[in-house]
Amino acid sequence: MTTYAAGPLEHDEPRVLGPYRLLGRLGRGGMGTVYLGAESTGRRVAVKVVNRELAGEPAFLARFRREVTAARRVHRFCTAPVLDAELDQDPPYIVTEYIDGPSLEKTVQDRGPLPGSDLEGLAVGVATALAAIHGAGIVHRDLKPSNVLLSSTGPRVIDFGIARALDAPNGPTKTGQFVGTPAYIAPEVLRGAPVEQASDVFSWGCVVAYAGTGHPPFQGKSVAETFERIGTAEPVLDGLDPRLRAIVTAALSKDPAARPTARDLLARLVGQEEADPERVAETISATWHGPGGGKAKAAPRPDIAASIPPPRTAIDVDEPAPTPPTAAPVPAADEETVLVDLPYPATWRGPKRWFVLLRGLLVIPHLVVMLLMYALLVLVMVPSWLVIPFTGRYPRALYGFAVGCQRWSSRVVAYAFGLTGEMLPPFRSLPKARRTS
Repeated sequence: MTTYAAGPLEHDEPRVLGPYRLLGRLGRGGMGTVYLGAESTGRRVAVKVVNRELAGEPAFLARFRREVTAARRVHRFCTAPVLDAELDQDPPYIVTEYIDGPSLEKTVQDRGPLPGSDLEGLAVGVATALAAIHGAGIVHRDLKPSNVLLSSTGPRVIDFGIARALDAPNGPTKTGQFVGTPAYIAPEVLRGAPVEQASDVFSWGCVVAYAGTGHPPFQGKSVAETFERIGTAEPVLDGLDPRLRAIVTAALSKDPAARPTARDLLARLVGQEEADPERVAETISATWHGPGGGKAKAAPRPDIAASIPPPRTAIDVDEPAPTPPTAAPVPAADEETVLVDLPYPATWRGPKRWFVLLRGLLVIPHLVVMLLMYALLVLVMVPSWLVIPFTGRYPRALYGFAVGCQRWSSRVVAYAFGLTGEMLPPFRSLPKARRTS
């Protein structure tokens, strides 16, 4: 199984987070770092670790928690669903299904615009994902080609709803900044309006136009020119099929009220008055032959619109749905793969093994102190339960003590087992968390 864009871990990066082993780095962004991970069963997952400067912002973590909770309600149709989240440990992280395939952005850069049936499949798949996301009551806010992955079962939309935690009043973004990618931002957002579901539909139109033409529909020579074209110019859609072009043009309307909803897009794309996202997702999985799909299947490549005709009875409900990728298939001999085994510390071999024993002995006093700290935490739990409901907030001293204990103990255990690059036991105190008024 080829793994796209998974780089090696650096010496100071974690190898284990909770029950997940980290196998490689998939990328870095403004919010955090995304790792390729593995569950105990061997199934691969994507683990997004929040940057430390954001993890120290209580307001950000509160928003992030709400967004993750909402994202877990999104149906799996053409998305990378959230599987797990741990926001109370250091560092906080969320876990999503791992989608093994290139991004739409990389595919178009490497191979050019998508051909007819692949482009139709992409348009339907991303519209299906938006219907599922909007159906859960959330907004993607940053739909762009790099957030669309082309898997073996069809296009998948990732990172939905998470950008909202960054883009909020008094949040980590600076004054005058907002979350988004210039060529895919709706005109009302540029005018200061909030990002709504109609803004996602506009981004959908930009993404489909990029996939079919090789460039965004409002691309300028500078960010300022791009913004100007988004606000006043007509989109450049040369090369799109007339039927698809009409749908994309409607999605790129300057007036958000005039744009179709995600479900309307889906209905127009498949030629039905009301499309069922679940059935559409199954059909895409069964017929997809896009760039991320590898070798062609036995069936000939059909046009995606023809594969979902208007009469719903034409869909064979007895056809089994494709098996979800719960485990990685056995890789071929000539395919690139990623080392799954946890690295064994080199210092645990050879003549220096006795220094490892000394290292363990140095940790014993820390372990004793840890036991005393946790015992103290147990003692203060009961009075805390009596105080917090009446004060409406956690005592800062208790919160700092609990977080500091957790961080320090995790460093001590990591040091004892050689999972950290620290040369000395973690005697140093941790930096104090910034207080917010």
